[in-house]
Amino acid sequence: MRRGLSLLEILVVIAAIGVLMAILLPALSGTRRSANEIKSLANIRTIAQTFDAYIDEHGAYPAASSGWALHPDWAEPPAAIIWRDVWLTDRLWPIVMHDLAPWPENYQSWLSPGADSERFTSLWSGQGYTVTSTGLTSYRYSNSFLARPRVWSGSGGDYDESLIRAARRADVRQPSQKVLLYDTEVAYLTPEQMERNPRRAVGLADGSASIRRDAEAVEPVANPLRSGYTPRMYHDTPNGTHGVDVR
Repeated sequence: MRRGLSLLEILVVIAAIGVLMAILLPALSGTRRSANEIKSLANIRTIAQTFDAYIDEHGAYPAASSGWALHPDWAEPPAAIIWRDVWLTDRLWPIVMHDLAPWPENYQSWLSPGADSERFTSLWSGQGYTVTSTGLTSYRYSNSFLARPRVWSGSGGDYDESLIRAARRADVRQPSQKVLLYDTEVAYLTPEQMERNPRRAVGLADGSASIRRDAEAVEPVANPLRSGYTPRMYHDTPNGTHGVDVR
């Protein structure tokens, strides 16, 4: 007659399962993270292709204080969406480039893996169509492409709105080290994971993309055209498009 398991044997089995779980869960988490990083990199490369098409058509990187987009439920001509701050192009670039990449067909590639895919449906509210402050995309476009490099040179002198001008390809001196876009949300990571090991997908001006640690980014400098504004990595690049964000 077979005997049953003793309490001690059961406890040993439970302990063994616990050890296996402790070993396997971090590995599974790492695999999931790697898969999401690859997807985020693929999104950035897709966006970079749209930027290239925009530059080919307009001769410069996008920089605007107004634009339009067509809601998929609207059959009539598109509504205007207006904002008054050119620096908001960093999060509203999908509107500027709507003709090249209409958002109904493309917005999924503009979101970090795990980000809220319903955010586009909340853009229009009330009688006017007010863009929410969250931005359209997880991938922020560097502000340093929106003005002349002297803005971030620290050279002093007069700084005024005349320095705002969309950069051209020739303005980017080291495209393999100048960040064009980056995953600002990294939505697939928890706040604790970001605090413990902050890294994200970045896209460079040469069209490449890679995973970079925040600690490796070049220290940002003040933008004198934005008083009271805290400089941000990848946006406020020393010497703007003449400078570099990554080494």
